[in-house]
Amino acid sequence: MDRVVARLLQVILLLVPQVAVASKATVLMSPEDVGKVQQMELEDDLARQGLELAGVIGAADLEAELNLIPIRSGVVDVACLERVSLDAWNQDLERAEMFVQTFKADRAIELTRSLEDRLVCLDGVPTRKSLRTVFLTRALALFIEGSLGYELDETVDQILSLGTDLTQPLGFPPDLQARFEGAAQLETVRIFGAGSKGELFLDGESLASGAVLRGVGNHLVQLVEGRTGHVSTAQIWPFRSGRALVWAGELGPRPVQAEIRRVLEDRGPSLLLRAISIALRRTLLVGEVKPKLGRWPAHRK
Repeated sequence: MDRVVARLLQVILLLVPQVAVASKATVLMSPEDVGKVQQMELEDDLARQGLELAGVIGAADLEAELNLIPIRSGVVDVACLERVSLDAWNQDLERAEMFVQTFKADRAIELTRSLEDRLVCLDGVPTRKSLRTVFLTRALALFIEGSLGYELDETVDQILSLGTDLTQPLGFPPDLQARFEGAAQLETVRIFGAGSKGELFLDGESLASGAVLRGVGNHLVQLVEGRTGHVSTAQIWPFRSGRALVWAGELGPRPVQAEIRRVLEDRGPSLLLRAISIALRRTLLVGEVKPKLGRWPAHRK
């Protein structure tokens, strides 16, 4: 049986300091190659690059560690018959606040539900504070109306999922305030954004400068075209705990496996694998198995 050696292609051209964990690297391989690798030879190849072997992983196992979410440009929700002006939406939010201040709770509840439904149709990016105000207004209106069941609990969870760094609501009736203080601690998700089709926003905040921390649950994801500055795609996405990477662009059914093939064919870097390495805080190398006819010097790409 031929001995094999993995020829390593470094995917990461530039690592920010937080990403490079000591000098260890994880080798990413096709599923059929993972079991063929001789660890000692991998360690020798990596040692020539000044790296230690952290492990070998297949594409499916890597995908299981990260919630990978594709956002395609130009996809409009089927419920959107037309784009909704952000200015008009903000005006309706002010109306909803006025309704609850004048104890017209039923109208405030109806309007906040409409505001939530129209989020995916907005032509602009609302602020996270505005999103929070929608649910704070609904929570107070539900309390005034005496609707103290599931919808109120769900609304409180939605408020908390938008981040605990915002000022806690003040001036609420003590019984309603107690719901916030006694709410169960939400699991969190650290959300990253990458891709080349525009700028990604999560709950009104750009993902261009780094990850954001949110509670698990539904969050507004918007893709803004760089050329026009307009929202081209918006979705309400259910995020689960752990880490998530929102990708601006197309992804196939097995994106990591497809990217491994492309890297091995083109001998070039991968934006997707680079983004995954940042999200998982790992140095990733792509490896391929070949019959050993001589030493394949490990090298970086």
